[in-house]
Amino acid sequence: MIFRDRVYRITSQIPKGKVATYGQIARLTGNPQAARAVGMALKNNPTPITVPCHRVVGADGSLVGYSGQGGIATKRKLLEKEGVAFVGQKVDLSRSGWIKIDEQLEKALKLIIKRLTGKKINWFLGGSTSLALQSVDVIPHDIDILTDKKGALAIQKELTEFTQESVAYKKSDLFKSWFGTFLINDIKVEVMGDLSTRATIDDDWGTPVKFESVKYLIHNGMKIPVQLLEEEYKAYVKMGRLEKANKIKSCLKGETFEGKLLPKFNENVPRN
Repeated sequence: MIFRDRVYRITSQIPKGKVATYGQIARLTGNPQAARAVGMALKNNPTPITVPCHRVVGADGSLVGYSGQGGIATKRKLLEKEGVAFVGQKVDLSRSGWIKIDEQLEKALKLIIKRLTGKKINWFLGGSTSLALQSVDVIPHDIDILTDKKGALAIQKELTEFTQESVAYKKSDLFKSWFGTFLINDIKVEVMGDLSTRATIDDDWGTPVKFESVKYLIHNGMKIPVQLLEEEYKAYVKMGRLEKANKIKSCLKGETFEGKLLPKFNENVPRN
């Protein structure tokens, strides 16, 4: 299948009420640097009814690149009619961004949710899967679970048959945590308890992740705790991973934090 046809096939999968970015489409074709080429392919879209090119927007939600009659104004009207949310002149990617997750990763995530729901474990997702679920323009390939020491050991018991590396205290120059790895449906899952980081070996260690920095998302019937984008942004800046930090920042502009904020604990932990 040639590049143009891959662009059309992927674009045709974007549902009503959602948008994808040109960069996201490029990555899904296997050509992450081809965002401009995606735009050119969609400009020459021969079947706009089946290939909804109006649902493709700029990396920050800007309405760009619409060659249909009426231009950008028509693109906005079409999107608003479909229920896409806006903040000012840009699409609110945190609410209307299309989440495209690999089928195997989705299955692994469902198993994790099933095993951990209702257990007395504080935990939430971080990393690329958390970002993708919050409509940041990334494609996740693994799952990161953040918890405390007690939670890491408890999660190992719940996922014991998938263990690759048993949970144990690990420390490097820049990271330390109660760390373990698991393999579920060929998806790597990393569990980090009381994770603490620092930017350089001369810096002091940061405080472990906080459970106040969490909200819930509903994805395909699953209620999933994820780290707030603001905290993800800070973490990526601290690690010097500025390209991903900038992608998060573009979504933060429209972040509404409508999910349930957790003042102290994951809701699965009973309160006395």
